Amino acid sequence: MQYRASTWLRGVLAASCLVAVSGVTGAARAQAASSECYFDMMRMVDAQPLAGTKKETDEVTGNLHYLLSLPKGHDKTKKWPVVVFMHGIGEVNAQGNMLNMLTKHSLPRMVEDPMFNYPFIVISPQVNNDGWVNHAAEIGAALDRVESEFGGDKNREYLTGLSYGGVGTLAVGIALADRIAALMPVTPGGSVSNWDTRSKIANKPIWFFNGSKDAEYATNMTRSTELEASGGEAFYKYTYAFADEYKDIVPKDVMTKKHVFGSYENIGHDVWHAAYGVYCPTLDSQKTVQYDWLLQQSLDNSPFVDPRNP
Repeated sequence: MQYRASTWLRGVLAASCLVAVSGVTGAARAQAASSECYFDMMRMVDAQPLAGTKKETDEVTGNLHYLLSLPKGHDKTKKWPVVVFMHGIGEVNAQGNMLNMLTKHSLPRMVEDPMFNYPFIVISPQVNNDGWVNHAAEIGAALDRVESEFGGDKNREYLTGLSYGGVGTLAVGIALADRIAALMPVTPGGSVSNWDTRSKIANKPIWFFNGSKDAEYATNMTRSTELEASGGEAFYKYTYAFADEYKDIVPKDVMTKKHVFGSYENIGHDVWHAAYGVYCPTLDSQKTVQYDWLLQQSLDNSPFVDPRNP
């Protein structure tokens, strides 16, 4: 459930946040200016979708509708890492006519920020509520298309998602284990229907993000233990302070870890702002370590070289 602060509180927060992020470029503020952000208890909750201003294009492969974001400097003759982002239950809609809903927050919004400069091709599908795993073949087909038409790197295809999509990250990761290089589930909520075959991803790079007050916290701790018991290496654990939610201070130690479990103090289910970053007229919170960690993961163990470099 999402809560909106009073108009007065939003105004106070807007003013204070604008001062706090005065270094944000005018282009960034202008891009998001038509998309009001909502705050509750001094925390960003959500924002209006970026309908009419987004750079992402509406695409369809088979029956799967998705937003497609190409990185700055894209050249289809080169190889580009690919991220599939899976939305939560609040954005369910399989008809393909509500894709802009996905730009309210998280990765589909961050790629619209002029300050975001990572070399990812991002696919953000929108599906119904019969389980992400039932769309695994369609996601695979979309990845095939991105490889053939846009230079997607088959050795660097990643899955991430939040809540319903966090469970989808695990389930689709298992279903497509042969082609997925890393998984980044954010506060997975619900059951993973194919969890009995988790050994397929036990040795994959996996990074969990969880709020310590989330009802799913204990479940996800158990999942990390079960992955270890299925042959995976031990999870490196860190704790992220509530006051640092919008800061880019994930410990750099994670860069040498294959399995990571991040706990976010005094936050419940909505840790996606801490995981992906925030792009609003009054708040621009960039994250780097998370995306750098993804880039260093590959099926062929090759070092990452930015395709934009000469």
